[in-house]
Amino acid sequence: MQAKEDMWSAVIVDLVITFISIVLVIYSVHITGSYQSKFKALYFLPPIVGAINYGRKGGLIVSAICSAALFIDTWGSYKYVDTFNLLLDSDLAYIFILMLIAWLIGSMEDVEHKIRQNLLSWNQYLQNAERLSIIGQMAAGTAHEIRNPLTTIKGFLQLLQLKINNDKQEGYGEYLDIILTEIDRMNSIVSDFLVLAKPTETRLECLEVNILLQEILSLVTSESLLRGIDFKIVYGKNLPPVAGDKEKLKQVILNLINNAFQAMQEGGKLTIGTYYDEETEHVTIWIEDTGKGIPEEIMDKLFEPFFTTKETGTGLGLAISNQIIKNHKGRIRVESELGKGTKFFIDLPRLKDCNLDE
Repeated sequence: MQAKEDMWSAVIVDLVITFISIVLVIYSVHITGSYQSKFKALYFLPPIVGAINYGRKGGLIVSAICSAALFIDTWGSYKYVDTFNLLLDSDLAYIFILMLIAWLIGSMEDVEHKIRQNLLSWNQYLQNAERLSIIGQMAAGTAHEIRNPLTTIKGFLQLLQLKINNDKQEGYGEYLDIILTEIDRMNSIVSDFLVLAKPTETRLECLEVNILLQEILSLVTSESLLRGIDFKIVYGKNLPPVAGDKEKLKQVILNLINNAFQAMQEGGKLTIGTYYDEETEHVTIWIEDTGKGIPEEIMDKLFEPFFTTKETGTGLGLAISNQIIKNHKGRIRVESELGKGTKFFIDLPRLKDCNLDE
């Protein structure tokens, strides 16, 4: 809040300084001979100040005000002669130079401002990346330490379960089954977290996305029939190949499809399709459902680790999927409308040459 007030205070001060400079210049030139004043060159000062403070647009606005003041002053001084010719001879040149100076300095200031903002953003990005890298290394080490005792506990529980079954002690086996199931679930969470914290190597190969979808078609078709969901696939034509890790891309697609199934508990329609965008040179796989949709306030959190709206979810599925697609130099986009459904887009850069060894 304080920073915002300081910003507005600075803007007001700049506006006051610019306004005072314009008034002083007009007054000084007017009382010292108007168009013949030796201080006429002071008209260049306000546009320069405006361009430095507000960029190209600000400089042009201030130069337009100064040009209008110059025109009015000249008109007043030459109301009994041919003012138009005088303006053509002198003041139009001044006005042109005022505009040119404002445009040049303002453009330079805009470029400098943009560079400064990019440097600040990049510096912040590097700081965040370094911090996240350290956190990721610590978390990965912690996850390994958690996994080791879990493996030991599971091994002894399995031995205990075997002994109980052999001794035919009823009742205890059911409790052990629950314990083992929960340990497997914990192991799954740790495994997912390790994928996110320390991604495995991506093995790229030349892939046709339509063929990739055909390989999971039977699985999706059978699951949609069991859930009472209408399923349709729309293959794009003349799609270029992409460089991808087949198994990891299948993992992403199946995860998004599974999310779509879970969003349509009472049935609905699932549509999967592909297309190629010549402008961006990306091949896109899209997955659309007619589920309940995603509230706008949580859209920005979808790919955050451990964020979930499901009772039994870990919040790692979308985070891992997003990381996998980033490793493919692509991106995941999402569009959603409450009550109508959600549509995910997987954008992958086209591969111009299938010879990946070069």
